[in-house]
Order: sequence, then structure tokens, then C-alpha cells
Amino acid sequence: MNITDQYDIHPTTYNEVLRLAGILDFVKTFGGNIDNETVKKMYDYFDREPYGKIVGNSEGISFYDREGDIVDTLAIATAVTGVLTLSVSSYRHNTPGSTGRYGSFHDYSSGGSSGNNNNNNNNNNNNG
Repeated sequence: MNITDQYDIHPTTYNEVLRLAGILDFVKTFGGNIDNETVKKMYDYFDREPYGKIVGNSEGISFYDREGDIVDTLAIATAVTGVLTLSVSSYRHNTPGSTGRYGSFHDYSSGGSSGNNNNNNNNNNNNG
């Protein structure tokens, strides 16, 4: 059985594939007993709330709308001690030269290269 059959989710576009990958990454990191129905609910949620987000913490998983109001909460036990956030911007396809990360469950507002540039600049300054 392939993964799309397991969750009864059949992405037809590239962004839908990325959405599923982001959700599965979130589920893997969150741990706990997330069943197939919950994965499907998370996937379908972004069809209804493209500007919403899903947040996981030690109390469970919460679904937020565009305004930041909680729409639904699922009490799911997990060992997560921090906060995991999944939003459409977390997995949306980025064109070359744009910022963001593919397949991550975190919200990133800038690319990951600035830290390397700072390290390289520091190394160059120390060596000069």
C-alpha cells in the first residue's frame, strides 16, 4: 500500500504533494498517536483555510483560521515540549530565488543562507 492510499489522500498538483509532505513531516516530528483520519483532516483543512495554520504542542493539535482564532483542537498525547507550526507558507512551492524552505513544518520568513554568509564574513574578518 502506498502512502496516498494509506491516508486516502490523492494529490493531483505539485503544491498538493508538498502539502502532504509538510503534513507528514509535522506528524513525524509531533509523534503521538495521530491516526489516518487526523492526517486527512489536516490535509483537508488547508483546502478550506488556505491562510490558516495548524499548531501542535504538549496539549494536542489546534487548527487556527486566518484571524488566529482556534477553530478546532484535538487532544493527542505527545512528548513534544515545544511548539510545531504548519501553514501553507511552510510547504508552498517556491520559485528560484525566493525565500522559504520546502517540506518544513516551521514558518520561515527568510532563507537559510544568511547565517552561512555571516559565518563566512566572520571567518574572513578573523583571517584578515
